[in-house]
Parts: sequence; structure tokens; C-alpha cells
Amino acid sequence: FNAAAKEEGFVGGTMTPEDVERFRRHIEFEERMSILPVLEPPDVIVYLNVSPGVCEHRAVSLRARAGEETLCGNTFETIDRLYDKMLERMESAHGVKVHRIDGNRDLETVVADVWKAIYPMC
Repeated sequence: FNAAAKEEGFVGGTMTPEDVERFRRHIEFEERMSILPVLEPPDVIVYLNVSPGVCEHRAVSLRARAGEETLCGNTFETIDRLYDKMLERMESAHGVKVHRIDGNRDLETVVADVWKAIYPMC
């Protein structure tokens, strides 16, 4: 995510100062994690893919955490692109199997698809 964000010029781009601070903290965490060579990439990632519009609705309207009300659709679209790039890199550079689950659907359907993805590994 960090590398993709830097490539996109995400930090300091069209984000509000609060957005920049929030993502700076995430980037600092990822940079600290990247210096730990003992960590192996995961074998599998189960990614709940939610469209930017649905994500915005859930974050701003339903979850309503302090500070998230300032996030706008453009921010969610950028985040979506960055996660796509990060997942593509995990697949291509590290051979990680990524299960993309459509998280826009109802909870029961999403849970069933997650179970289908992880059950063979049990």
C-alpha cells in the first residue's frame, strides 16, 4: 500500500490535512514493518473488496467515526486503486494467492464466500 501510495502521489495530493495525517500513520507503520526481514509474506490473502461508493456510505453514514465525515468519494476511489495495486504486487512478486470477495453484498453471502475461500486450507 505504501509503495502504491507514493507512486500515485497520494500523500499530500487531493486529501485533506486530516486524511494526510491518517494515512501518514499507516505509511509509517508499513515502513517499520518493511525493515523486518524475518516476516514472510502470507500464503493467502482474503480481501473483502467493497466499491468506493459502498465503502464511503458504510464509513461515513453507518460507522460514523469521528474524523471520517471529512472523507470524500475521491479519497475512497484512490484507496481502492492503491489496494488493487498492492494486491497485484503481492500476487506477482510474492506468489500470494489472493481471494477477492465481493463485499458489497449482504453479510450472509459474504461470510459464505469467505468460508468457501478458507475451508480448503483447514
